[in-house]
Amino acid sequence: MLKNDLDDLLYIPDFLRRADWTAEDHERSEQAFHTAQEEEKRQKLLAAKAMRDKAEKIRLEQESVLEARRDRKEQRQQATARSLAKKQQRAKILELIGSGRTKYPTHGKIVNATGIDGKVVSNHLRYLLNHGKIRKVSARRYAPV
Repeated sequence: MLKNDLDDLLYIPDFLRRADWTAEDHERSEQAFHTAQEEEKRQKLLAAKAMRDKAEKIRLEQESVLEARRDRKEQRQQATARSLAKKQQRAKILELIGSGRTKYPTHGKIVNATGIDGKVVSNHLRYLLNHGKIRKVSARRYAPV
């Protein structure tokens, strides 16, 4: 029984007995080996390319996030600068009205004296009226409160 089991363990199937292979069998085995190696190499190259592509995609996403942050920061700074310019223009108009140089100046006189655009002056006058900084003496003239 032991002899029989040992023979079963030592049995090598025909396709694994290389000594019995023909030259064609060796050639076919060599070709299959090279094909398998080439496929493995191709898979490694594809995996490396996929990793590079993924890293590039992440880098581009990070750049776009940073660009968006820079844009928002620039917009905030521009808004702050516009707000400051408006405040300075309103202060200039309020100073002109309160200075007494011209008694109860009109819209046109304010535009000429300050050099600010007429529509902007109108907006500033409306703002100052609504916030109680100036009052209308007549339909066209303004005075400090």
